[in-house]
Parts: sequence; structure tokens; C-alpha cells
Amino acid sequence: MQLVRDNNLEAPDVFKLFQVLTCFGYDCEKLPLSINEAIDELTKTIEGGKGRVHLDINEHTHRDVNECLNNYNHQ
Repeated sequence: MQLVRDNNLEAPDVFKLFQVLTCFGYDCEKLPLSINEAIDELTKTIEGGKGRVHLDINEHTHRDVNECLNNYNHQ
């Protein structure tokens, strides 16, 4: 993230989405950088999870999401 900030770059929206999903406990091996990668990752998760994506909400989720989103509010 520091490289993105230092060079005034914007992370792809799909990357940001998966960053937020990780705050809810979504586990992916690497964060996708394109829509096609995101579709592949979600398809793999759904097929392995009996047709569902399970997300956890706990006492830290709100704070984690805010921290994640603040990473992108650098401009």
C-alpha cells in the first residue's frame, strides 16, 4: 500500500473490494487485480463452499473495514 500512496496511484476497485471482504473473514490466497481474477476466485470459493460465501461479522469488523478504506483515502 505504501508504494501506491507514495506514487499517488489508485488500487483497482476489485482489489479494494476483496480487501474489504478479508475484513469479514473471506480468505483468498492472493487479492485479485482484475474482474476475471475476481470471478475465478469467487467461483472457486462458491464451488468449494457448497454454493455459498460465508462472511463473519464480529466486534472488530467495523474497525477493520474503516482502516481498510482509510488506506485508499490518500488523495
